Amino acid sequence: TAWDHGIAPDDSLTPRKAAARIVRLGRLDTTAAEAVHRIAGSVEQVLYAPEPRPAAGAADDALAVRAGLEAAASRGARLRAMFLPRSSVRVVWALTERRAALAERWAARPG
Repeated sequence: TAWDHGIAPDDSLTPRKAAARIVRLGRLDTTAAEAVHRIAGSVEQVLYAPEPRPAAGAADDALAVRAGLEAAASRGARLRAMFLPRSSVRVVWALTERRAALAERWAARPG
């Protein structure tokens, strides 16, 4: 959602630092900022805890973040996020990989 609103992912950041970056660049209000940090805490649990705790309210937090990003975005950015989301490129990448794998199998078949 942040990427769709113009905040490119930075895979070098920890979940906590990524959350702080989203809050700063997305100019999020307190409610959305708290939701981003709860989501980051849940991600840290999954990545680093020996026995991760289930995260209650993650869907509500995601909706709060989206609402916060939309509220702070310009009309053009909101429309672009809705109709041409940047994150949809991942679907294109997956389809391209699938097509390449099928072509490779087709070429390798006997006869």
